[in-house]
Amino acid sequence: MNSTLSTNYHLTQKVKDEQFDIDRISYYHLSLQVGTTRMRFCIHDLQKNRCLWLEDYTLAPQESAEMQLPQVQAIFESHHILQAGFWKEISISFLNRKFSLIPASLFQDDHLAAYLRPIASVDSNTEQILHFKHIGADITNVFPAPYAYTQWFKAKYPNKTLRLVHNTSALIEAALRNSEPASNTKKMFLCIEESHVSILVTRGKVLEFCNVFPYSNDADFIYFVMFVMDELKMNPDSDMVILWGELMPNSPIYEKLYRYIRNVQFGNRPSMLSFGYQFDEQLDHRYYDLFCVHLCK
Repeated sequence: MNSTLSTNYHLTQKVKDEQFDIDRISYYHLSLQVGTTRMRFCIHDLQKNRCLWLEDYTLAPQESAEMQLPQVQAIFESHHILQAGFWKEISISFLNRKFSLIPASLFQDDHLAAYLRPIASVDSNTEQILHFKHIGADITNVFPAPYAYTQWFKAKYPNKTLRLVHNTSALIEAALRNSEPASNTKKMFLCIEESHVSILVTRGKVLEFCNVFPYSNDADFIYFVMFVMDELKMNPDSDMVILWGELMPNSPIYEKLYRYIRNVQFGNRPSMLSFGYQFDEQLDHRYYDLFCVHLCK
């Protein structure tokens, strides 16, 4: 392992509930999220539906997943909790822009590469094409994941069946849970990261749109949001927009967003989980996608 690369990570957030009990790990769900510049994890008690642990790391950007992996390995090697192998469930979410949503009626297991070909280049030597079926939404999310990560995680937890999903799958499950079943009104959800935004639109319990857009400035961000609203004939004066992720209430993006959209608000924490006082300093809308990875079953 390259010692220089392996130490280029930084812990930016840690919250631990005093109710965490290492003797109860067999009742806990471990959710991991890996992207090009982030690795996050949270732990929640499946019996009590209580979030017990959260950590967020920034990773130094690398040219490939193989070069980035030593940083993640170093985090694991220095973390006695992540070394544990007797979790009840483990889910791993891959945070990237490569994915394709296929209607359930059209999905075929032997066409995975073809589904991705129009929207993303996939290197068959370094990437494994995976898929996750959203039973309630009647769609399948097809996405590539780096072999370096999938093989390493499987070797790390050899006695567990890992749930490997794309980050948009957690957002889809979350958005549908936050939509009213009988409503004919469209609702937009934005999950913001430092350099990209995931945009989802629902109408009742139907997913009408899901995509991930890169942005480098405020103007790009506003353009993509307004473009989607216009394409889907949403009303910026009345239709609701929910914000999740890495956006602060005093940020220029939020201020500009509010100029164009009147019914915009930050999301609350997932209602299916409880949180102790240790999480009080965390903004409710942050880490929503991570908290909802376990919904992908």
